Amino acid sequence: MVIMRTKSDSSTMIVDVVGACAVLCCLGGFVWLTMIRTNVASQELNTSRRKMQTLQRQKIAVHNSITAQTKAIGATRDELAESGSLPAVARVEDYFQFLSTTARNRNLRVLRHLPLSSRDYAGLLEQRYTFDVSGPTPNILAFLADIEESKYWADVSYLKIYRNIDQSVAGSDRVASLTISMYSNPVGSTGTGHGV
Repeated sequence: MVIMRTKSDSSTMIVDVVGACAVLCCLGGFVWLTMIRTNVASQELNTSRRKMQTLQRQKIAVHNSITAQTKAIGATRDELAESGSLPAVARVEDYFQFLSTTARNRNLRVLRHLPLSSRDYAGLLEQRYTFDVSGPTPNILAFLADIEESKYWADVSYLKIYRNIDQSVAGSDRVASLTISMYSNPVGSTGTGHGV
């Protein structure tokens, strides 16, 4: 038996081979897309998610930092606006706590602390107090330096350092008698004296 091949059979065979190759390519592409490429894409997606989470954490950290810096700038701005400006009310109690603590830190003894008459000036209220301490002269001088460097609107308007003959003061100790003036706005003040 002789099989004859015709031209149409070889064309069919070529078409079948090309079709089979096309089907295999499509099947290979499908397998690659569904199995191999999915793993690669999944890894890329996970990497992208991790990067996104890191960026979100960094964004939150930057936002928190900006918020903290903004608050700090606001506080500094408020402090700068108040520093150098006359306070509305003299913080007398705070100031005398500062004086008492500073005197103790300098190993001085507070002997007396009395209010004096206030003075009203145009745009200024002066509240005066007498404050007496005793101790060694170098400690008194350091105490005065601390007063001068304090943040309060206050001034030592009178100072007398002397040796007291009182038995309550140790032999080498001196007594410093200070008149301290605290300043504030006179608005709503109840000053009892007038400027001299």
